[in-house]
Amino acid sequence: MKRVSHKPRNLNIQADTNEMNIIKYFKLTIERDKNYQSFTEIENAALKFHDSITSNSMRLNSHFSFKECNKTKVLSELVNLNTEDKVIGYSVTELRGLCNINYKH
Repeated sequence: MKRVSHKPRNLNIQADTNEMNIIKYFKLTIERDKNYQSFTEIENAALKFHDSITSNSMRLNSHFSFKECNKTKVLSELVNLNTEDKVIGYSVTELRGLCNINYKH
């Protein structure tokens, strides 16, 4: 099982080229229709399951509200501390990345 992102905070979970294509698929599907599904594929005798990871209000609120941070210097300080951070600014139901499960028989 592996979690990857197109906007990683940790570079160890950066999506590869194939995963970026899957993320693009989910992103377009989510924008067009909220009723999207995970999918599987078979490659080199391995079953690969892919599902999207989207943000939700509980996850966003558990960290803190960036709207509130914008009123203070907190957000600018966070950005200055970690200039590589791509996670800032997500909204509810926005695609965060993928969950991949690979099974070889």
